[in-house]
Amino acid sequence: MLPDGSNYDDVLRVIARIAANEKNLGNTGNWLFSCLRALEGVQQRMTSLEENRRLVYEWHPQVSIAGHERHIAIMLFCMDSAFECLVFALNALGQAHTPQGFRSLSDEKALKNITPKDVIGLANSQIGSGWLSLFPRFQQHCQNHATLNTLIAENHDVTKHRHSGFDGGTIRQDPPPCFYENLGLPKNHPRRNSIVPMQEVLIPLHPKLPEDVKPKALSECTYLEKVIDEFCEFINQGLLLVIKDILVCFGLNLNPEGVSN
Repeated sequence: MLPDGSNYDDVLRVIARIAANEKNLGNTGNWLFSCLRALEGVQQRMTSLEENRRLVYEWHPQVSIAGHERHIAIMLFCMDSAFECLVFALNALGQAHTPQGFRSLSDEKALKNITPKDVIGLANSQIGSGWLSLFPRFQQHCQNHATLNTLIAENHDVTKHRHSGFDGGTIRQDPPPCFYENLGLPKNHPRRNSIVPMQEVLIPLHPKLPEDVKPKALSECTYLEKVIDEFCEFINQGLLLVIKDILVCFGLNLNPEGVSN
């Protein structure tokens, strides 16, 4: 179950186990293990995303402004990784049905090349054909949100390889009653200014541009909290569309013997 209470990931786990039954696709190469581990990765990344979101945007007595940047970096990682884990899970399932349309799980080079680019059609056409035939709704969904996921991936890449991802924002001005007093910080105490959550966090729309040509206008940034909301909706709707794709395109026997939840 995901942090928002939706259980599409749990449903997908059940369907994957059904697909691996010998009366359906079988489990050659133990693809089911790879699929389930990847779905666990999706769940854990989404959970960590929510945990770190709270540390940045909600009042917490042990989180300072100085710590926000690392939580921002973690959130960017979690979103980028959740999408990649989902693609890996679906590639595992897809190759069990149509090996020529997906990347092999038994080849080290092929494993390294499993990326969201396969889904949105930026990889070679043979790989793309598998996604189009078995996951057409999900593929279209990914294409429709390519700008969002590129923004996340590029900002994550910059925080991983270049520098801090904290480009500014605004802090909250609404502490709970007696929040600072309970910390032993009277009015005008300087530490009050360091223990405060964010109201808004800015991230650049073009983070990989050189600093001397990177636009400085506010219009060239977007709000991380908006990106997070859109990404959570993207994942939830994506999982639902995946379930629909499997039920329509895979031709599975949904009631084989020997399958447990």
